[in-house]
Amino acid sequence: MACSLVLCQTNLTPNYSAQKGLYGYTDGGGKLIIKHSYQEAKDFINGVAIVKKRDKYGMINTEGKEIIKCKYTYFYVVPKSDSLLSFCGNERENSGLWNKYGKQLYPCEYKRFLVKQDVLILNKGLLYGIGDTLGNILFPVRLENEPYFVEGIAKAAVREDGYQHWGYITKKGDVLIPFKFLETRDFKQNLVVTEYASKFQIFNNLGKKVVDADFEDANDLHRPIPVKLNGKWGIVGENGYIMPCEYDSQFNFSEPVKGTIKIVKNNKYGLIDNTGKILVPCKYENINQAIINGRFVYWKNKKMGIDNVNGETIIPPEYDMVTDLWNLNMILVKKDNKYGVYNISGKIICPLISNTEPKYEAAEKLLLGNNETGAFIFDFNGNLVAKIEGATEINQFQNGLAKITIENLSGFVNNKGIVVIPCKYNSIEAFSSPDYLARAERNKQWGLVSQKGEEIIPCVYEYVFELSDGLICAEKDGKWGYINIKNEIVIPFKYSKAYSFSDGEAEIVDGTEFHGKIDKNEKRISENYFDKVVPASNPDFPTFIDPRDNTAYKTIKVGKLIWFDQNLNYKPKTHSYDNNEENSNYYGGLYSYTEAPKACPAGWRLPTDSEWKYMNQYTFHPQYGGLFNANYGYKYLLESGAWWQDMGNNILDGVYTNHDSGMELKSDFDITYMKNYCLSIRCVKSSSK
Repeated sequence: MACSLVLCQTNLTPNYSAQKGLYGYTDGGGKLIIKHSYQEAKDFINGVAIVKKRDKYGMINTEGKEIIKCKYTYFYVVPKSDSLLSFCGNERENSGLWNKYGKQLYPCEYKRFLVKQDVLILNKGLLYGIGDTLGNILFPVRLENEPYFVEGIAKAAVREDGYQHWGYITKKGDVLIPFKFLETRDFKQNLVVTEYASKFQIFNNLGKKVVDADFEDANDLHRPIPVKLNGKWGIVGENGYIMPCEYDSQFNFSEPVKGTIKIVKNNKYGLIDNTGKILVPCKYENINQAIINGRFVYWKNKKMGIDNVNGETIIPPEYDMVTDLWNLNMILVKKDNKYGVYNISGKIICPLISNTEPKYEAAEKLLLGNNETGAFIFDFNGNLVAKIEGATEINQFQNGLAKITIENLSGFVNNKGIVVIPCKYNSIEAFSSPDYLARAERNKQWGLVSQKGEEIIPCVYEYVFELSDGLICAEKDGKWGYINIKNEIVIPFKYSKAYSFSDGEAEIVDGTEFHGKIDKNEKRISENYFDKVVPASNPDFPTFIDPRDNTAYKTIKVGKLIWFDQNLNYKPKTHSYDNNEENSNYYGGLYSYTEAPKACPAGWRLPTDSEWKYMNQYTFHPQYGGLFNANYGYKYLLESGAWWQDMGNNILDGVYTNHDSGMELKSDFDITYMKNYCLSIRCVKSSSK
């Protein structure tokens, strides 16, 4: 084995004689200095080299003199002996140790020599000792474990009276802590926990007891060390007690929250840091573990409040809930099912009047809420900006406007609470950009509204898409066409279905003649999808009447399957969006995970994943019926559609599309949470034609 130390090396190098089949050494000029007489010859290191002669190993100096006779069956450099520069040999399966000058340090009676943590470890059979590089035995070979030094101290075991006893030794072989323990641990941060007769003691790195006590328990995983005495817990450090044993439960150092640990004394709670320093004294009925910005939440008489670390009350303990609001130096409170907001100084900036958790508006620096009388807006200084009588809901601001609802009709207010768009629409979108025109619906008629409340496109259409590529796709009298921003007809209302323009092209359906893409001059610029798909009006696939409730559904043939071309609306099994039955009449119903597999009529079923993918290659007429999620309610009506698919083995997943995806069906629901959803359904069955 090669020595890892970079040492001064002579200019003698091994030289092999092919004629003799032996090695010698030559100098830098190639002159033979040591004759060819060795079977093996290692490089010189510090003036000595290992050689092999007559199948035995020894050591020579630069004059060729054997300073260790060639009589050993094995010779190697002790691993990790860089600072020791010691060599050892093996004779009759027993090893001895020499230094680099050829002086024998230890006789050939050891199994092996090791160097670990700069300590020479001596090994005989199953026992260990330690020595130095001068040949002195520092601790006799009687240890039953190979010593491993941590912080200069090793736990060690000896056998006495037939039993194994543990103690501690130093690198010099001194017994630091006597051999009397049944179990020991490694030193950590100058402390160690020992166990004897089911009692625990704490020693320091000088071998002294830190506290003269026999503890019932001690948690060696942490520093400082939690200890238990007389059924109570305390904390011990290098200099003794940090906290006396007078606490009810162990300190959970393994799970600090923002550096703090909860403590209990006489059934009262407080907080300490991870060094054992008391941050909050034990005087609270209960306490949140975290201290945030110098304050913490506590309980008194089963009510919640907030104090600071100086013991000063920020929020009195009179609330059912107290929590940081948005982590922005505000505090949300709840009492008698009403919500309010404090700032971190304890000033009320939104009184207890909101039925719902107030909404936070960072850009506008406003708080929004509502109750039985209407909606309200507060600024961050606690001033009431506006009260909107009769408003049952106020949404967050987008581009300076917030959507409100009065008597089930929607409009918008500005950040002063002034109504900018009157509440006269059954449905209206939020304004995603300053120049955005929001789609609005009034009495089932659709149009586009500006942020000033102007109906740029009057609500006279059965449906409109948003402005796209300079044109608006709209439906009127059951036919689809395109208008411009001036409400002028650009492409006549003559198509049975149409979608928004993008990059100068749009998808349309022209009766049963053509389904594909056109440009703005109505030139057909794609293949006819009807060449691959049989339309619903084909006499071979007439409208299907559900015998359960006589509801009629258009159908379409794709490949070898017949599909519903509309969302299922079987009322005994359906959920209507926003619990409004008119929504399910227009967009179909929403079905739960358990209802979906049995919702289709007899002979029909849910599509599989592969069938949806096949449908995705051709055409799909979505109805954007939104979805329902148990955690956040009804979402995305007129924006997205989502449908159940059968994955087999009684597992369902979903596919979805939206206006922006160009009708491309996607499937990236988290299947783990599918049971929280209600989705739409398209039923399928095999075609016999």
